[in-house]
Amino acid sequence: MNGMMVATDKDGQFVFPSLPPATYYLRVETLRIGLEKTIIQQTPRTVVVKAGQETPLVIGITRSASLTGRVMVYSLPDNDKFFMKGEGEVQKPIDNGEKEKEQAPHGLPNIIVELNSEKDRHRRVTDAEGRFVFDSLSPGPWTLKLYEDNLPPYHRFEKNEYQSELAPGE
Repeated sequence: MNGMMVATDKDGQFVFPSLPPATYYLRVETLRIGLEKTIIQQTPRTVVVKAGQETPLVIGITRSASLTGRVMVYSLPDNDKFFMKGEGEVQKPIDNGEKEKEQAPHGLPNIIVELNSEKDRHRRVTDAEGRFVFDSLSPGPWTLKLYEDNLPPYHRFEKNEYQSELAPGE
């Protein structure tokens, strides 16, 4: 709290003794609360200490959640491939005897993936196989957004936003 540190006892109790009256900002060192755990409330938390009074504070801890995924590329069958010819005109590719090789589905690297809740925002870039991981998340509703900045030409996302409700430990 404002540069001062204390540790909790075996029951999770903590005390900052003899604080002068003022407004303080309390932050919890999340690395110290244990693996796969997270605090429920956002920190830093504002704490107003008044003269001659004890200021009780409860900090909730719960099992954290994780979200993993993979951005994949799928080829369309040849008869579904169309190219833009001019404004508003669409034409099938010209058959010059060379068949475009259809690729097996594969992960797409370097895609920006953003995860938002009411109080948090996290960003990742997909790895060489299109994978991403968000861990140590607070349970609750989250929105996953994919950014098109690094998509190859003539590619698009089927959907670029997803909603998810994460449960503790999920």
